Amino acid sequence: QCCTTYLGLNTTKAHMNNLLVRQAISYAIDKQSVKDATGGTQLADISHTMMPPTVAGQKNFNLYPSDQDKGDPKKAKELLAKAGLPDGFSFTLDIRNQPAMQAQAAAIQESLAKAGITVHFNLIDTATYYEVIGTTSQQHDAAITGWCPDWASGSTFLTPMFDDRRIYTKGNSNIAQLNDRAINQRIDQINAMTDVKAANKAWGENDEQILKLAPTVPLLFEKTAMVVGNKISG
Repeated sequence: QCCTTYLGLNTTKAHMNNLLVRQAISYAIDKQSVKDATGGTQLADISHTMMPPTVAGQKNFNLYPSDQDKGDPKKAKELLAKAGLPDGFSFTLDIRNQPAMQAQAAAIQESLAKAGITVHFNLIDTATYYEVIGTTSQQHDAAITGWCPDWASGSTFLTPMFDDRRIYTKGNSNIAQLNDRAINQRIDQINAMTDVKAANKAWGENDEQILKLAPTVPLLFEKTAMVVGNKISG
């Protein structure tokens, strides 16, 4: 199974509510170092889209490119200056108190520092991590998290992660807390489509439209090996 590991940017927070700031972060992150920290190619591939290649209709695009995916701090600084933050800013990142995610967070911290962005860590116990970041009142400026498709359709990916009607005080899956009327309308339109091929293509295109708003930074497609016995079902 292929799941997307991403950085969710809480669009309700100061600075994170500015598109230019979110785009700056998207440019600045060294995804290659995040991949290396995760264990390399055997465990993950770099992602530029939210939908993984195992989901029907995935569109291959890269809105925030950098040389060898190592980040573009110069471009990030230009965007921060336009946002009125020429000296950068700082934010708090929620992460699990677990070695793999801490290594990913350290790679993000190091690459954002090159753009003048200071990242502070909020370590959360692994047992309660998703409960905490899924409680809107407890979530900080950003969080590292991931999403796996329930089945190979964009409806199981983009709808729970970006529809603002899925923002709950507890059990929230829209970690970015994105609230965009056009995105909601397009989600409804695609969910109503009866032509499966057309709907799949539309989900891939919607992925691109969502990332133009930069509510998240797709980091990796992490690979999960699953062993299933022939007597297991249900």
